[in-house]
Amino acid sequence: MNIAYAAQSSCRRHRGESQQGMVSLVLLCMLFILLFLGRGLLSFARQEAENIRQYSLETQLRLSAEGALESSWKRLDEYDVQLEKLQDGDKISLAQGRAGDFETYTYVIAQNKKMYLVAVAFRRVSDWEKKMEPHVRLKAEIKRIKARDGKIYYQWLGWTA
Repeated sequence: MNIAYAAQSSCRRHRGESQQGMVSLVLLCMLFILLFLGRGLLSFARQEAENIRQYSLETQLRLSAEGALESSWKRLDEYDVQLEKLQDGDKISLAQGRAGDFETYTYVIAQNKKMYLVAVAFRRVSDWEKKMEPHVRLKAEIKRIKARDGKIYYQWLGWTA
């Protein structure tokens, strides 16, 4: 019996080289996928940081408006003479304040036979940003009540839109 030695085929060498090229192509595709996912993650993190900054600014503005409204509420009896003459559509400016780069304005308006105490807080970085400046407007309904002893006081009826 004659056994012949089987020589390696020259095709195997070429097949191995093509597999190495395929591995490079697959790794290149995986690299592009990872870069795409990394870019998406970076964009998401940047957007979340911007959302946190906006929420913080909105909270600070709301707190400064609430503080201005409540301090004006406590001093409302100082404006009793002006408030007595208040007619529908009239507006009385009560106070203006500034803390850092936040400004607040409080005023009383009369609409539909009701009185509203209004506070506006805003942050003006520059005069150029007047139209797009961040601001918060809070409005509370109040009622003027005359007691039996003749003393006038104001009742807080709650927040309104």
